[in-house]
Amino acid sequence: MHEETALRSASWGLGQTMGNLAQALGFASAREMVAHQAGSIDGQIDCMVRELRRSHLIEPMNACDWSHVARLYNGPGYAANRYDTRLADAFKRWMRRLDTMAAAPREVPPEQSLSVDEVRDIQGWLRANGYPQVGLPDGHWGASTIGAVSAFQAHEGLPVTGHYDQATRDALTTAEARPVLRERGDADAGDLKEAGSTTIEHADHVTAMGSLLKWLGIGGAASAGADNSGALDKVKSGVDQLGALRDLFGTVSDLAGWAVAHWWIFALGAGVFIAAKASKIIAARVDDHRTGVHAGP
Repeated sequence: MHEETALRSASWGLGQTMGNLAQALGFASAREMVAHQAGSIDGQIDCMVRELRRSHLIEPMNACDWSHVARLYNGPGYAANRYDTRLADAFKRWMRRLDTMAAAPREVPPEQSLSVDEVRDIQGWLRANGYPQVGLPDGHWGASTIGAVSAFQAHEGLPVTGHYDQATRDALTTAEARPVLRERGDADAGDLKEAGSTTIEHADHVTAMGSLLKWLGIGGAASAGADNSGALDKVKSGVDQLGALRDLFGTVSDLAGWAVAHWWIFALGAGVFIAAKASKIIAARVDDHRTGVHAGP
């Protein structure tokens, strides 16, 4: 893609300033605007303020006239998405946060000094030891990790802060896994399906498909010459034939002809494979629930 075209098609910096506004904001090109922002918080804020001025948004923002701001920025249909009330709510939350920061200097949380791998190790321990709300270990100390650490602190009798302080660090080295609730430990696939597990529901559909293919295969074997009492022997013989294809056939045409005549072997094999896979999925999902690795239904 042409470089200038690519830069004009994307948004940049803290203000998400669109590249196609470059000339309107006083830059010779989108490339110049992107270079002005690259690696510079000041440059990103400068572009954001330029856009606010160009759009005549500063005065209504200072007046907290959020419906006017939303109309100018989001267009006449702003009310359909409640942009005005969302702006007002964000302003209220940020003012509260600024007041809190001004009242007490913010200490740097201890977990910010951890590497991605260290955070991932902590998340892995929490997930494996009864705190599944941490989610999949990703090395990011976000809301899920804060919630899991808070639950761990509460269980261990520590002050609940969600931070990786020294007391929490020490407790993690000696703590035992949190016991799983009895109703989780005794749950089966039926309980999970009743609770709304989509994994179990989808696996059941796959199991039904596998069963259908198996019965089609058995029916094909019977119609190929096996009576009811010898159907299973016929199936076994067919499976053995399928495993020895390389020795039995010398040409592609022979193989194709045999495959058409013995379609039921493939149907049976696919049915068995699909049903086995679905069974493993269900067993793994139930085990995740019983051990607490999976937090939901």
